[in-house]
Amino acid sequence: MHHTIRWRIAIPYVILVMITMAALSIYLSGFIKRTYEENLTAGLLRDASLIASEIAGPLQDTPDPLVINPLAERYGQLLTARVTIIRKDGVVLGDSTADETTMDNHLTRPEVIQALNSGQGVNTRYSATLKTKMLYAALPIQVDDQTIGIARLAIPLTQIDANLAQLRQSMLL
Repeated sequence: MHHTIRWRIAIPYVILVMITMAALSIYLSGFIKRTYEENLTAGLLRDASLIASEIAGPLQDTPDPLVINPLAERYGQLLTARVTIIRKDGVVLGDSTADETTMDNHLTRPEVIQALNSGQGVNTRYSATLKTKMLYAALPIQVDDQTIGIARLAIPLTQIDANLAQLRQSMLL
């Protein structure tokens, strides 16, 4: 009888602790994911700003893929991110990971629309080109207060998802 009372008290407490840990795990993983994505977005926007200012001159002087694409590839290697340079009408002039001549017009991309309308664009979506979920950030490229193009950067979100899965597993253990 003595063991029965102990178990009757212990089992609800163990269940309560398990439910609390599960709820905490769900909350913390969501919080960490949001915070990490916000930090990544801020970094992408900062890098896009640098690229927009660096590429404004070459884009204004020679808006030719033969000139712009090597710059996109170079910036992509330096930043370990996908860099896309888009003309104001949506034509891709350079991309660090894909052949710009085969790419669709990017004027309908959500982050490009936002960048043209509000000065910056951010979006998370699946990339058909790279076949993975990506975080995109875009800024207008301006010369004399005139938008002549868009600098867009993107990074895959696969590492965030892998890190969060590992965190959840650690918390459950």
